Amino acid sequence: MTCFQSLFSYELKKIFSNRPAVILMSLAAVLMLVLSSQRYIITSEKHHVPETKISPESRMMDDAFFDLIRFHCGDNNENEPENPWFPAIDYAKIVFRYDSTQSTESYDLWNADLFYKAREQGINENTENLYLTENEIRFWKEKEEFIAKPFIYQNTDAVRQIRKSYQFALTLTCLIIGIFLSGSFSSECEKRTDELIRSGKYGQKQTLTAKLIAGLIVSLMIGCLMLVSTHLPIFFFSDINGFDAPWYLVEPFSSISMKAGQMCLFHTLIFLLGCILMGLFSMFLSLCFRKTTAAMGTVFAIVIFDLFISVPAKMRIFSQIRYLTPLSVLMNTHAQDMRLIKLFGKYLITFQTGPILYALCGVTLTVLITLAFNQRFQQKE
Repeated sequence: MTCFQSLFSYELKKIFSNRPAVILMSLAAVLMLVLSSQRYIITSEKHHVPETKISPESRMMDDAFFDLIRFHCGDNNENEPENPWFPAIDYAKIVFRYDSTQSTESYDLWNADLFYKAREQGINENTENLYLTENEIRFWKEKEEFIAKPFIYQNTDAVRQIRKSYQFALTLTCLIIGIFLSGSFSSECEKRTDELIRSGKYGQKQTLTAKLIAGLIVSLMIGCLMLVSTHLPIFFFSDINGFDAPWYLVEPFSSISMKAGQMCLFHTLIFLLGCILMGLFSMFLSLCFRKTTAAMGTVFAIVIFDLFISVPAKMRIFSQIRYLTPLSVLMNTHAQDMRLIKLFGKYLITFQTGPILYALCGVTLTVLITLAFNQRFQQKE
């Protein structure tokens, strides 16, 4: 076994020797598995939904479609995921902004004309709330013009559930990564074994490489575990469909016509890049503070800040930067961030800008870790 392999194995062993972190990771994976399954298990025990219903799949969303929606809204099991009309009813409720406080008599007002007007109104309100520029408004209007109306309905319930799961899964993942990697550099200082790094011929250089690679692998492993725990029940209990549907059938106030499967890939890419960034950031804090608790506490504070601190949309530059973090991009909301960034003469949406920004941040953090690590031992010499 080479020197690097020994160091790499040692780093992995050191990371996973943190038993409380391993237990917490296992509990978090089980929690995500239970939460994702709960929606399907509880509802399947309540009612048996007849299989003789007319399917809404591939129907044109015209007045006849909404006549059928109003008809099926009267069913006792209209809110059951097993009901073939449940996703269509849920989609219409989002556009009409229906909630449990409203009377079911409002169903009688639903029709195709009102549906498309309500959707257009929601998009316009989002445009005003985000203070879009004229060029951005023109960009989205051109996108909207390419969307054929009336829509051809496709069931995207599974995609919508997957879309909703990313933010919470990434929140737990970031916290767990922070617990695992906050001691990656600081543990040697706390145990006063950091001097041993300098004792070997290749110790300093190869130790840094081993720590970085081990930290990145652990970060991706935890992220993949959480993704599997979250998505597996959805694929198991629901029909695997809707991935070839346009994105506006998943998020009704979106003007993105990209396939839902492609958008899910963007979500997954941002999720995994977010895991890598948190891993690098945790190791950077561990190196700077030289105290595991201080690094861990900072990670927790930043995650909480990202979840709950908002910046008014009027402060355009600060607000747009604030909401480009992975947790914000994966936010579970029907109002998409329509703000654009122009790069090389082309406008990019948030899901395109994010991966580029995260890759640059990852490279920057890697360079900072390398410089800080080298400077630390130069000072001791």
